[in-house]
Amino acid sequence: MEDEIWKNVEGCDGLYQVSSFGKIKSFKRNAEGKILKQYNNGYYQIRIFKNGIRKTIKTHRLVAQAFIPNLNNLPEIHHKDHNKHNNNANNLQWITRRDHVKITQIDGLHPKGSKNGLAKLTENDILKIRNILRNEKNMTFLSIAEIYNVSSQTIGDIVNRKTWKHI
Repeated sequence: MEDEIWKNVEGCDGLYQVSSFGKIKSFKRNAEGKILKQYNNGYYQIRIFKNGIRKTIKTHRLVAQAFIPNLNNLPEIHHKDHNKHNNNANNLQWITRRDHVKITQIDGLHPKGSKNGLAKLTENDILKIRNILRNEKNMTFLSIAEIYNVSSQTIGDIVNRKTWKHI
């Protein structure tokens, strides 16, 4: 079992520390430090004062900034086990947005098409919409949108393959 390591949170003048296990300590009122309660909005996060301003920061970002070198200045942090509550330093890695999207799609975390719980249309609807616009010259985005109970912008995005690219 590995040892828990504590490091100062950057820019906080030693008032906060983050651990390699994903805990946060405050030294504002107590010389020994007090473990802070983390709030859950899908990801664990805490509220701290940084440079005199109260900020809400996701715990995994603090852990990654303290323990994982980011030599290529990558913008996102990936949880290797896909558990957003596992903020152990050995479970995190810096990653590009593009690679993050690819990983989540490959692993089925962001299902495409009608498998996505937010989809209003099916793959069959998409094929019909594209077929209507190819063959029916008098149909507009708005008239098709009314048929399928979506916006004309949605129809435009489908036709221009901004969405439903996999169909």
